[in-house]
Amino acid sequence: MCERELAREGRLTATGGQHRPDGLVVLDGRELPVEVELSHKRPARRERIMRELVARYGQAVYFAPDGPRQRLEETARSIGSERVQVLELPEGASFR
Repeated sequence: MCERELAREGRLTATGGQHRPDGLVVLDGRELPVEVELSHKRPARRERIMRELVARYGQAVYFAPDGPRQRLEETARSIGSERVQVLELPEGASFR
């Protein structure tokens, strides 16, 4: 489910300071938040979002091109979370 569908269904709201993931994948009844990072975020914001997603869902998956991906990997290591998977976003990938 993409972010727009989640918002439309009222399953995710951006109120109360909560971050709305770019999408959710449902596997065996469990929700897995998916983030696509195309640009750099400030370190504190990146860490806050990552911690929040792990606290809320137990894990998170990020897709990012090389530059942002390296920073995401550093943040995942710094918070000691093996529950964050950071994957390469293939060049030419498209989103809907």
